[in-house]
Amino acid sequence: GLVYWITDLNKGLKKKKRALWFGPVLASGRLIVVSDKGEAVALDPQKGTKTATLKLGGVTLIPPVAMNGTLYLVTEKADLIAIR
Repeated sequence: GLVYWITDLNKGLKKKKRALWFGPVLASGRLIVVSDKGEAVALDPQKGTKTATLKLGGVTLIPPVAMNGTLYLVTEKADLIAIR
């Protein structure tokens, strides 16, 4: 395939503040990625622009799982987060 876009989610951040990103998962017409800084970001799959950001309250180190209109995330403290 061809590359349509590239988005640097750590653009402008110093090395100590850069996040590791996990995912993406396509859910509800958005690409969802999560970071080791406790943040979830939704991206437009056609343009690569951020459409939403959510603080999760915990570090996530594995990609989210989407099922039946709900996005499931697990934090490093084993908290299960469900987002509709």
